[in-house]
Amino acid sequence: MKRIVNMNSLILITAFLATLLILLPFDASAQKPIKVGVIDTYSGPPAVFADDALNGFKLALDEINKKGVLGRKIELPLVMTSGR
Repeated sequence: MKRIVNMNSLILITAFLATLLILLPFDASAQKPIKVGVIDTYSGPPAVFADDALNGFKLALDEINKKGVLGRKIELPLVMTSGR
């Protein structure tokens, strides 16, 4: 009888630990934002449309970040280059 009780306790503890491992994040980096890059032209003749496109991306990010993606936010880092 004691052996059955010990086995049931072991199964219960194992199930509890498995549930904790599934529900808890594995590391602290899970809260870092997801960085998404966009290739676009912000100088020269095509730049006429760049501001509208950039505003569209920012608007979409605001809507997406209200809910988040897998518990994380999406970030749009802007890098301006000369295009050479």
